[in-house]
Amino acid sequence: MTKERKLIYLISTAQHLIKNEMIGRFKHGGLAITPTHSTILFLLEKDGPLQMSEIGKTLYIENSTVTGLIDRLEAKGFVSRLPAEEDRRKWIIAITERGRDEIDAARNVIRLLNSDIGKGYSQKELDTLENILCGLIVRFSGQEESTP
Repeated sequence: MTKERKLIYLISTAQHLIKNEMIGRFKHGGLAITPTHSTILFLLEKDGPLQMSEIGKTLYIENSTVTGLIDRLEAKGFVSRLPAEEDRRKWIIAITERGRDEIDAARNVIRLLNSDIGKGYSQKELDTLENILCGLIVRFSGQEESTP
């Protein structure tokens, strides 16, 4: 009899534990954003300004969820919402200087958490984990053979 793998349980549990750890570290570090907010700010820092629909597509979240997240980021002064030139019904989201300062602080917290995640594992094991996670993202995102 083959061993039944509990991959969904393991992935889900690890994801929840890491996210909860990240939330706690963000609070302890005095950050005013959540881990999900940080992904949006990192994306805007790297690729922005972006339309709200592009943010949702890139991060695999629904447009209605993006709207709520952007509302909260805008209320805190971390992003600005600008009308799109080609269509006044669309919005372009840009990171503000205050948002850049917040993401710099978040980057330090995330760097430490990444280091803690890697403790006790060899470089080869970490490379394998990264390859597996990238492969899962490609497989379930509908992407072709490219990695995120």
